[in-house]
Amino acid sequence: MIASVVLITVATCGADNIGIYVPLFTTVATSQIPLILITFAGMVVVFWELGFRLATLPVIAGVLEKWGRHLTVVVYILLGGYILWDNGTIHQLLRWLWT
Repeated sequence: MIASVVLITVATCGADNIGIYVPLFTTVATSQIPLILITFAGMVVVFWELGFRLATLPVIAGVLEKWGRHLTVVVYILLGGYILWDNGTIHQLLRWLWT
């Protein structure tokens, strides 16, 4: 079962996970890794439960059925834009274009 979860995770979003977790795990003390893994597992359970409960509410379920695909795209675009803005990438790009 664990191997299946690992394979699915790597297949669906492996590059994201590798890009985030490799730098994290190489910079923390070995003694901190169990705490990170326990926190991660706990938060996965919390967010799964919260998502499941929200998605089973009739009003939310209806909105997700009708608009879920479009909302996902909007959320990803806004999240990407926020990350670019927060890290100064847009500022650097604009400065590069105007010099």
